[in-house]
Amino acid sequence: MLYFYFSNMRNWMKKDNSRTFMSARVISERKNDYVVVLSNGEEIDIRKGELKCFVGDIIELSEESDYLTIKQITKREKVVEKSSNKTAKSYRYSKSNQVLASNVDQIYIFIAVNQNFSLSKLERYVLVFSQKDIELYLVITKIDLTDNYIQCVKTFKVLYPNINILEISIYNKESLKNFENTLKSKHVGLFIGSSGAGKTTVINHLRQNNQEKVGDVRKDGKGKHTTTMSKMLYCQKYDYYVIDTPGFKAIDKNENLDLSILFSDILTLSDKCRFSDCNHDNTPGCEIELALKDGRISKEKVERYVYNRTKIS
Repeated sequence: MLYFYFSNMRNWMKKDNSRTFMSARVISERKNDYVVVLSNGEEIDIRKGELKCFVGDIIELSEESDYLTIKQITKREKVVEKSSNKTAKSYRYSKSNQVLASNVDQIYIFIAVNQNFSLSKLERYVLVFSQKDIELYLVITKIDLTDNYIQCVKTFKVLYPNINILEISIYNKESLKNFENTLKSKHVGLFIGSSGAGKTTVINHLRQNNQEKVGDVRKDGKGKHTTTMSKMLYCQKYDYYVIDTPGFKAIDKNENLDLSILFSDILTLSDKCRFSDCNHDNTPGCEIELALKDGRISKEKVERYVYNRTKIS
């Protein structure tokens, strides 16, 4: 049973004439119904209606006759989205966004060292999923498989010291302890990443005896999409709530990416250039070139900025 904490809620049930209202939280979505948990810990199924709900939504149920319906959805906070696509497990660009989850406190992006690991991949994840008021962690997994990732992570840490990175292996107790120390009691964490990156394995570690299905990884390092739908799970030891999500193949989102997440220093300098259309390449009065000469900024940081700016233009 999932014992769930409802913040900023007083009474989970109240009566109004012949109807009874109760608060609940959506913990999973199926084809025809939602799985919700009441404030007393009971899980029930609610048939879908006109109101579209997402995992993490706090809703108000109305009891009329012998069945419950969704009366309203509490205002969503800290919504995490991805771009919609005809390919269900792709995060590539499309005309609309899909909500991954709502009311999220922390985002954990799982990236396996044996799955096309690169500096640009780490940068892209941060640019796509970083947002205000949600803690973000890059979780580098399966570090027992190879040492090839070390230099890439080292470079990333030097370039972006304010981004949280965790390096873990299910066989390394100290690394798992470092991961556990980031979990905040009564908070909700969204676990995302490619199939086979180890999300479910870590969740099974956190939940101990309450095991989710884990699939084999193919020879090319890609997973088999064992998790088929998003669902919220309770980790009793940590009094913590995890939203597990299906793996994806690629990432993007519709809105223009905010380069200031990684390159605020460069953007601040570019605002001081003599010319507003400065291309930062042998241009008179270029503040970035001056900063390169006096060591205020590194050549590699500028190169990463140019690379990422080109990718999103």
